[in-house]
This record gives sequence, structure tokens and C-alpha cells, in this order.
Amino acid sequence: MTEAAGASAAPTSPDKAAAGIALRLIPGTQRFSGHAGSQHLTVDRSEGYAGGTGAGFRGGQLLGLAIAGCLANSLQESAFEQMVQLVDVDIAVTIAGNADKSRIIAVGLDLQVVGDCDRSTIEALFRGALEVWTVALSIQAALPISFHSITLNGVMRPGFVVGAEQSVDRAS
Repeated sequence: MTEAAGASAAPTSPDKAAAGIALRLIPGTQRFSGHAGSQHLTVDRSEGYAGGTGAGFRGGQLLGLAIAGCLANSLQESAFEQMVQLVDVDIAVTIAGNADKSRIIAVGLDLQVVGDCDRSTIEALFRGALEVWTVALSIQAALPISFHSITLNGVMRPGFVVGAEQSVDRAS
């Protein structure tokens, strides 16, 4: 297919591992092995459900880990730019499904971040992380992501819904 016929250009992301993301059935099991570059994980269903053994991550867990993991990496990137050493990062994820559990309808986060810096710097670090949080920026229109609680260097601040109108000034 030519570019004019609708083919898209190759991704230009510096994350070379993204090109090598794959999932395969593990022979002789009902589980899957996923890899991205040299990193591996196991995907399975709940024990007793559709042949699942509970020996791997379920879809909702993977989504929660993707959201939290990307936020953690964004915090680390922002800390590096601010020349701050993160001392502690704790992100708890809550996934809410619809009544028949066929769809995730909301994600909630409780976040605690401690860095070796003052309050204004940790706030700037947090705002910077929100601006490069790829997973949240990619899915926020389809799936509400809310911060239930945020504690930065021991100071609680109000939660908000990512991408919501009222969160334009995320430092308030």
C-alpha cells in the first residue's frame, strides 16, 4: 500500500522496544507470554474462568499497570529535568467496571511522591509529569482517570479528573 493510498508512516518514537511488542499462546497452556524487547510477562484469566489459572495478569490489571507505570516513568523524567531525586513514589490504582464487567468505565489513582526538594519544585515536577504522561493523554477521552488523593512531599492537595476542564491549572 502506498502512502497516498492511506498507509501510515513508521512510528518515530525513541522507544525502540515498542516496535517489538508481541503476545503468543504458551504451548500446552491457556496462558499467553507477552514481550516488549527483552521484557516479559504472562497474561491469563482468573482461575476457573475460560480455562484461566490465575497465573498471569488479567486485562484490567495490565491497563492499571500501564497507567501507573507510565505515570511513574513520567514522574522520573520530570524529576530528572528538575534535577530532583525521587525518594518514594507510591501509586495505588482502582479499576471500576460496568455492571456486567465487560468494560472498564473509570480508573482512580492515589498518589504519594516524595522528592529531595521544596514544595514548589515538587509541584512543578508533578505538573511536568502530567504533560508527558503518554498513556493517560492517549486514553483520557475514552476513559476517565481521576486522582482521588495526591500527596506531594507530605502535603495533600485536591484530586481531579485528568483532562477535565477544571484541571487546566493542576497546581491549584
